[in-house]
Amino acid sequence: MSSVDHTTLPPQDQADREELAGTKLWSFYVSQAERYDKALVEGWKSDMDGLLIFAGLFSASLTAFLIESYKTLSPDQGTITIAILAQISTQLHGGSNVSAVDIAPLIAAHPTSAALVCNTLWFLSLGFSLMCALMATLVEQWARHFIHSTEMKQSPVTRARIFAYLYYGVERFGMYSLVQFIPLLLHISLLLFFAGLIAFLHPINTTVGALAAAMLASISFAYLYLTVLPMFSSDSPYRTPLSNIAWGLLRQLHTLFLSRWKWLTDGEAKLPHNQPVPGHNSIPTMFNVMLHDTADKSEDRAKRDGRAMVWALKSLTDDDELEPFLEALPELVWGPNGRRRGYDNMINMLLESDLRLIPRIEALLRDSDNGLLAPDVQFRHRVSCIKALWALAFFSVSEASVRRFFPIFDHALLASHMTSTNFAQPLLPYLTSAYAMVRCNDFCSLSAFVRGALENGKMSQMQLKQVQMRAADLSFSAFSALDALNSCSDLAYDTLADYWRGSATVEQTSYQFEATSSLIQQVALQPSPAAVMKLRDTFTSLIEGNPRIVQDHSTLHPFDIVVDAILHVLQGPNCLVDMKLQRLFIYYITKRPRTPDVWARIFSTCDPTFMGSLLTKCVVVLDGWIKEDAMGAIWFFMAIRATKQTFLTSTTLTVVRVEILRRASGIPPARHPTLSQRQEEDLCSILLEYLESCVKFPPNDKQELMAIDTFQLLTFYLPLTPPFLAFVPAAVCRFFRGYSRRQFTRFEALRCQLGWLGWWFTLDPML
Repeated sequence: MSSVDHTTLPPQDQADREELAGTKLWSFYVSQAERYDKALVEGWKSDMDGLLIFAGLFSASLTAFLIESYKTLSPDQGTITIAILAQISTQLHGGSNVSAVDIAPLIAAHPTSAALVCNTLWFLSLGFSLMCALMATLVEQWARHFIHSTEMKQSPVTRARIFAYLYYGVERFGMYSLVQFIPLLLHISLLLFFAGLIAFLHPINTTVGALAAAMLASISFAYLYLTVLPMFSSDSPYRTPLSNIAWGLLRQLHTLFLSRWKWLTDGEAKLPHNQPVPGHNSIPTMFNVMLHDTADKSEDRAKRDGRAMVWALKSLTDDDELEPFLEALPELVWGPNGRRRGYDNMINMLLESDLRLIPRIEALLRDSDNGLLAPDVQFRHRVSCIKALWALAFFSVSEASVRRFFPIFDHALLASHMTSTNFAQPLLPYLTSAYAMVRCNDFCSLSAFVRGALENGKMSQMQLKQVQMRAADLSFSAFSALDALNSCSDLAYDTLADYWRGSATVEQTSYQFEATSSLIQQVALQPSPAAVMKLRDTFTSLIEGNPRIVQDHSTLHPFDIVVDAILHVLQGPNCLVDMKLQRLFIYYITKRPRTPDVWARIFSTCDPTFMGSLLTKCVVVLDGWIKEDAMGAIWFFMAIRATKQTFLTSTTLTVVRVEILRRASGIPPARHPTLSQRQEEDLCSILLEYLESCVKFPPNDKQELMAIDTFQLLTFYLPLTPPFLAFVPAAVCRFFRGYSRRQFTRFEALRCQLGWLGWWFTLDPML
């Protein structure tokens, strides 16, 4: 069966296929529009329901008043009847001599001004109220029509276009303004009612009328205040339908004032009279102003955020509901670019409030093994709790220089989890980091207590006991109050050594290893000799205790990162390097598989000067095969780690290799000494490799003299024997062709030297 050729389809079918191709795109639009439009329309419907109820009750109450007030617009039939009855009674009593009463003025009497004002205001009020009810009913019908129209079709493309068509119709015909105008009708109706009530009561009783007038004034003032309040306080929940109108007028006046002021200060020639000030054409809405004030960085915003989060955590009835907060907490403290500061005030408020946040997290960690959760859910709960404890401890330690009080953690809980056999190995990378940070927080707490107890550099016997008791409470058994500050520093490095030792034994890099290690080193003082010895012993024990990782693990292991971190600290001024460390260091370098994955990160933080000095000490101190391994390590470091300075690397390696060969072979430091065949071949090999490296990686202008001096050093020991002259000419020619193109300043001097050596006549035809 042949495939269908879409290019032969009718135009209508082709267009339909193209529209169907955008189904997923339009489905996304429908989901967003449906969520926004339905919320908008449902809000309109609920508002209209409330208006209908209020308008119905108000109209019924107003009608009762109108039944009494509209009678004042016509002659009072009761007064006329009473006048006629009085006339009849007088005539019956006094006989025919009594004159008749003229009731024509009573019948022709006009309503009073108070009656006209009262009835006019009340009938207007009733009309506005009924108009509000009618408009509310129509809006509800339009809202139902909007929802029904958008749900009739199933096709995402069709529904999307219906949504867009009707929504832009709503904007085009100003339905937003209409919906905001409907409550205004009811408000006007209410104000007219109170105004009419004053006119109704004043002729009857002045005091009651004055009371009604005071009520109207109070309501009007309150309404005016609620209208303008959101214009000056964007967080105000109070507003009226006139607020948006008043806001627009205020912004227009503000813009007009600025434009006129600009015109007056800059001159009429610079700014025409009808031209507005640039940048003031768009008037922000009250909602936009509220959004700006919400996001504006300030101390008030930080306090609001903290109060909001404290309330949210207080509202939780079950500790299990903490998990979403715990998952987000580490991101507030540490990010890809380092320490984050935007939420410090919030976290401080959480720690200083009566939430007991840390005990709640620890309780949730204990309850994770209740047997009611699936294993994967238990693991996720534990990880969330441990990472949250790490984040809070990290935050506390990072603020150690300004904190007076430190939170209290249950470090025994984390220690028990680390030694328990009931927990899986993947949990250890998180536990080691969290435990280290918790112990570092305890160290900072003890250090702050010690600094507070020291007065003029001394502590009383009572203070010594208090410090020692505080150290015992924090389980620092090795602390000595007699040498408090140095002992605190040793505690910090003990924590660091334990952390590195634990991190090296897990298969996965400890959680936030570099950030944790760096922060512990920052809060500790300069390491004392005892701390350096502790780290040195940690280094040697790790190398000796993990031969499988050193020799067989072909990818980067946390062990490598720990070794790098320890050496980074040992390279300080108190560096104490013994022969055992040197041997294990060479063993680690030579036995570690030299795969790109390993050597891309190994020793990434160590100073190259320190590494070179350590390797040089190994060459000088060590003997036998370990000395050869040290030489190989030097070569490897210079050849692999110094890739950005290839010429310098090759030159240095050449000089080092020549000197090593001379000393190992016993060659005297004399020009053209007598060499064995093996020695000549070794020197020639070094010369050839150097010449080839110079051809491949030529030196720059500043390195020309270094290149020629290195060549002269090589020729210093080489004899003018026929085997040698037959061995190197081709490589030497390539070397000098490259140099002659660069026109070295010392090329002629080198040419004379080669002639004196007897080489030039051999090389000249080839050059």
